[in-house]
Amino acid sequence: MKLSQTKSKKIPVCVTVDIDPDDEIERSVDITLKLFKELGVSATFFAAAEYVNQKIVRKILDSGHEVGCHGLKHDDFENFDKLGYLDQKRIISDATTKLRGYVESKNVLKDHKKNLCNSKLIGFRGPRVKINKHTVRVLKELGYKYDSSVCSQRMDVFSSNLINLGWLFAPRRPYMMGSSSPFKKGKSGIIEFPVSAFVLPFISTTMRLFGCGFMKVFLWFLALESKISKKPIVYLMHTKDFTCKKIPFNWDMIIPSRKWITHGFPLRFWLISSSNPKNIKDNRNLIKYMGKLGSFRLVSSLSKNSEQ
Repeated sequence: MKLSQTKSKKIPVCVTVDIDPDDEIERSVDITLKLFKELGVSATFFAAAEYVNQKIVRKILDSGHEVGCHGLKHDDFENFDKLGYLDQKRIISDATTKLRGYVESKNVLKDHKKNLCNSKLIGFRGPRVKINKHTVRVLKELGYKYDSSVCSQRMDVFSSNLINLGWLFAPRRPYMMGSSSPFKKGKSGIIEFPVSAFVLPFISTTMRLFGCGFMKVFLWFLALESKISKKPIVYLMHTKDFTCKKIPFNWDMIIPSRKWITHGFPLRFWLISSSNPKNIKDNRNLIKYMGKLGSFRLVSSLSKNSEQ
């Protein structure tokens, strides 16, 4: 049975894009926006606040996408699974002030008054998809509506979260997070939209390792699950996928270090590195296939109808 011949257009597909630290952020964002325009994609961008400006944010919003928060600096200190409430409140507050100044400026609100979904900062994704109960509390206090950091049933050696037991038992469908744990249902007021995963995550990094053909098969099974459970498919990619370069091997990559605990195995960066033309081609082909199986949606557009 071909999913594309069923009522698969009802399957919501959320393309999410992390804007991480990058020497060529404006160029990588431009490449991403050009690709999305070509493919007719509406996407959710999660931006590290220190690395974007009004010009970049305005480009994203004017193209019909939305912007969420991805921390402040996305540096080694911002490991939100370890940080306490006060540190997270300071960091996320600073990032929120900066991004809301860009997203909710008078000129943006005036031009986007007919599409309030993308003119409000209501979404969050933790740097390296790391969060804890304090993150949930801070997001609630700062007026966020949803998060997309949990990778339910993900367990892979290529992650900076080498072992996250919370992920293994987290719900697969969107859920309201608990105040005592972001990995359990509760009444915090913050909706979690898990990044699609089953052992391996449905992200651009996986495609760089296993190829586009593998990802299409992975997507087909996720779409089959979505057709049965009505859960959205959430794909995670990075703008810097399109400006990265092949990384040379270094023996330091296999020397054990405490940094492995927070950043994962450094050898993974060599294994997944590839040229940016190939990354553009593979993402184009995969996203085209997404469009055949479902319909592209902003994460914020799903939040009102999510499981409470």
